[in-house]
Amino acid sequence: MYWDGSCANGATWFSYWWLPGFGLVLLLLALVVIGLLVRQLRRPRVVDATCPKCSGAVRSVYFRCPHCGETLKNNCPACSRVVESGWVCCPHCTAALAK
Repeated sequence: MYWDGSCANGATWFSYWWLPGFGLVLLLLALVVIGLLVRQLRRPRVVDATCPKCSGAVRSVYFRCPHCGETLKNNCPACSRVVESGWVCCPHCTAALAK
C-alpha cells in the first residue's frame, strides 16, 4: 500500500466497500442453515408400531387401527386425557381405568 492509500494494482480502500456487507450476508446465511439443522434435529419423530389385534402398521398418534378398527387409545373417565389401551390407571390423575 502506498502513501496515498492505493495498492500496487491501483485500487484504493474504496474498492472494497462490498466486503463487510458480503461477510455479513455469509454470516446470516450460516445462521439460517444452522437454525434449520437444529429445527430438523429437534423435530419429534413419529414412531411406527403394530396393532395388537391384527398386527397392521399403525402410527403412535392413531386412536384406531385403520386396518381392523381396533381402539388403540381411550380417554380417561375422570380427566378426559388420552390414555393407552391396556393401562390400569391414568398417569395424569391416578384414576382407575375400566378394562
